[in-house]
Amino acid sequence: MDFKQLVLNENKSLIKVTEQEKATTFELSKQYVFLQDLLEELRTLLAKDETILGYLPLTPDGNLAFANQGLGAYAYATTEKAKAYRDIFHDTRGNRLLVFTETRMLFLVIIDYLESNTYFSYLYENIKAFTIKPRKLMKHESPEDKEQFHWGYFDFQAGTHIFSEVLTKKDYELFTSYHESIPALKKIPIQNKIYRAAKYQYFLSNWHFSFRLMTIFNLLFLLLFVLLILGFFLHFGPLKGFYYKDLLDIGMIISLLYSKNILP
Repeated sequence: MDFKQLVLNENKSLIKVTEQEKATTFELSKQYVFLQDLLEELRTLLAKDETILGYLPLTPDGNLAFANQGLGAYAYATTEKAKAYRDIFHDTRGNRLLVFTETRMLFLVIIDYLESNTYFSYLYENIKAFTIKPRKLMKHESPEDKEQFHWGYFDFQAGTHIFSEVLTKKDYELFTSYHESIPALKKIPIQNKIYRAAKYQYFLSNWHFSFRLMTIFNLLFLLLFVLLILGFFLHFGPLKGFYYKDLLDIGMIISLLYSKNILP
């Protein structure tokens, strides 16, 4: 370190720290200490000659969120560790973690692990392929937008377990670095096509397919709604006249049934 850098470092001591900055630093220190204790505990899950080679953290910000927000986010902390985690990180089921070793990946939802020691183990030898489908930019998006949106869909099957996630661009780069540096992981091919051991699983356990199917249903429902509006109010289109009368009849029947149920 030269003279200039030494003097510039002295400027830091002249800057007055606000109460908010002190509080933020204190919270960050609690989170750091808790995380170090958690990572140390994870080492007890390893076999004798097994070591942790990398971590890939997942959160609702940028990653898949439907399984850990809304109803999926409900979790009740009863153990002291789970309560401490909830109070320090202000999280229930949002924070998740993939842990890479020489022979397998460990996956845990942090609060579930602290509450009931629940985690999943995916041996590399049981994974036939990784699916990574990059997200295509919309016409109105610029290349810079790719940094702000989901990079791509990530999926694999290990035995009977199916893992699906959305990776950001940085997550993808981190995963590929592990894929290149861990020999047993590198043997698993990365492909664009979804892999499933059984054909029915392509439909029942394929989040990407389900999302596209839901999009089609939504578009069909919107089209039906437009046709109903045109036929009901404007008497135009393939549904003109037919639904006008039927909807009135159905409405009258529902009203009659409802009135009989609620009136003495």
